[in-house]
Amino acid sequence: MGNKLSQEAVTQFDEKGYVAPVDIFCRGGLGFSHIPTNAPSTNKTRLTAALVRGVDEFGYYDDEPQPQADYGGTEQEFHSDAMARFRASNDKQARKY
Repeated sequence: MGNKLSQEAVTQFDEKGYVAPVDIFCRGGLGFSHIPTNAPSTNKTRLTAALVRGVDEFGYYDDEPQPQADYGGTEQEFHSDAMARFRASNDKQARKY
């Protein structure tokens, strides 16, 4: 399975009213958790969070900086670190339960 549509798949996609073979698409997901700043994480892995409004007076999460460039080196490095923390946190929770 590739991440680009083949010419045959594009033709089928157009001719069948936007119905295409399922295997030509990659599925992605995006999740949001709205957590108040006074709610600490339940494990010891320090996670990141974006402050949407107000002031964080508790400091339980590391701030997610605003990106300065699309796919910039600093942004990619931060993303990799944040994802590693998130996965480590999930792994710890999975072992716990």
